[in-house]
Amino acid sequence: MRRDANILEHSLSLLVQQNTHSVTENSKALGNGLYSPEEKADIKKLSGIKQSRLETLDNQMSLGIKN
Repeated sequence: MRRDANILEHSLSLLVQQNTHSVTENSKALGNGLYSPEEKADIKKLSGIKQSRLETLDNQMSLGIKN
């Protein structure tokens, strides 16, 4: 049971890292003028959704670790 919890914790940690990198890369690209205003709006919307999901995953990991 503990092994499964460790595997899950590690998997969620990797997922958070990957999504954080993606959000960071999107932010850099927006600042470099690589996208049209319409594309920027779409990316900002998607980045906001990803950030919200990251916060949810982070909260779930915290709760899981405490249990």
